Amino acid sequence: MIEAERPSIQSPDQVLIQVKTVGVCGSEVHAFQGTHPFRKAPVILGHEMAGDVVSVGETVADFEPRDRVIVDPQWSCGECAYCRAGDVNLCPSKKVLGTTSWPGAFGEYVVAPEEAVFHLPDNLS
Repeated sequence: MIEAERPSIQSPDQVLIQVKTVGVCGSEVHAFQGTHPFRKAPVILGHEMAGDVVSVGETVADFEPRDRVIVDPQWSCGECAYCRAGDVNLCPSKKVLGTTSWPGAFGEYVVAPEEAVFHLPDNLS
């Protein structure tokens, strides 16, 4: 356990989210055991999450504070051939939530690009 600085919005298309719940995936177990291929310590793990929007960047149009949301744990470049074809999971430049390039949801807050954030329906707790 460490004290980490609260992440902050760094570009106008980002959303700051307070984590309310997070799943423990098998990949977190592998990372904890030191056997995951790219989740290596030190890192804030956690990529299956839901939370509440705290603040939004100036160009974010679909979210506002207090919205309940989930996050796609893939932050793709949006520009490569894979992204343009809709295959964002194959993006060679993507960031994955819960890695050193994108600190995860085992922290209290997460910053995500608007394109990776989705409203949580009211009929789900």
